Amino acid sequence: MTSISTPGMPGADWFVHLAPDGKTVIANMPGLILLVSILAGLGVALVVGLVNGFCIAALGLSPFVTTLGMLSIVRGLGYVVSNGRGSFPSGPDADSFYKLTSGVVFGMPAPFIYLVVLAAAMAVVLHHTGFGRHVFALGGNEKAAALTGISVVRVKIEVYVICALAAGLQGIIVCGWLGSAPANMATSYELNVIAAAVIGGANLAGGAGGPLGAIVGCVLLEVIRNGLVLAQVNSYWQQTLVGVIIIAAVLVDRLRSRMA
Repeated sequence: MTSISTPGMPGADWFVHLAPDGKTVIANMPGLILLVSILAGLGVALVVGLVNGFCIAALGLSPFVTTLGMLSIVRGLGYVVSNGRGSFPSGPDADSFYKLTSGVVFGMPAPFIYLVVLAAAMAVVLHHTGFGRHVFALGGNEKAAALTGISVVRVKIEVYVICALAAGLQGIIVCGWLGSAPANMATSYELNVIAAAVIGGANLAGGAGGPLGAIVGCVLLEVIRNGLVLAQVNSYWQQTLVGVIIIAAVLVDRLRSRMA
């Protein structure tokens, strides 16, 4: 093993350790690059969730405006880092990455396994733990929840961190499924997420919803979209219909709230 000094940094010694084959030490450890890459992606998502949670829970900023602004910031930084160009997984652990994100486990796609496991875990957390009850309490009536002793700021930040980690994990899975990471990946997905959540029974005012309903909403939305494709409906009209579904879902949600 050799050490190569990196010049140009006065007052600091920087070294890149190389193995006899010329590769860095990390490249010669199977799975380490994959692990570091996944943790880095989730780490960025964690930071985004913490910033969102702090701005909304501690500073009292509007959740919609804050998350919309963060969406623009992160998407802009993505373009800056990539120069607007996409990339694709490569290196010694690329095959392992593809197996984890788009492989087949027990005859079923790996992403579907992740969906089932995480949805089940979230259902247990929301409906059978104190944290889940606190989340529903905050969604139903934040002031009443605070009066019962619930730490509103802490629970809110935890919720935004969990949401951000889920989005980060989904981004990693989508990269493996597509075989690349385009700079404009997941553009307008936020509208589909809102529609699927509301169709699945989530209340935009808070206090109601769950992972099973969200999955049902996603399935219904994609069934409608696939039906339009099979019917050879113009793609522009498909996008229009998605917008109509979102508005209709919000209307139904409002009517349901009034009747409750």
